[in-house]
Amino acid sequence: MDWLTVASGPMGALALAVPLAAVLLRRLDSRYAEELAAARAEITALKIEIAAARKSLEDEASARLADAKESARAMLGIYERVHETLDGLEALVKADRAKSEPPRSS
Repeated sequence: MDWLTVASGPMGALALAVPLAAVLLRRLDSRYAEELAAARAEITALKIEIAAARKSLEDEASARLADAKESARAMLGIYERVHETLDGLEALVKADRAKSEPPRSS
């Protein structure tokens, strides 16, 4: 049996296809390996960018929360002073009414 007889049969086709497939796979593998490496680099860059954006958002949220707490404390202080002032005015009004009302005789 010579190589022509083997190559013309089903086993011959397989014998020729396997090395050809191996060559094609190596070429595809090298081409896709480059694309895969580029995609991985892009993904890594995006992860870094996302992490930086997340950190920036967390910092901004933290600063806004601190501002909101400070504003709430200031408003509470104002409320307490207004409440104290109203209590004082109420006491003055009661005292003024007590002075201006004639004494009650029973």
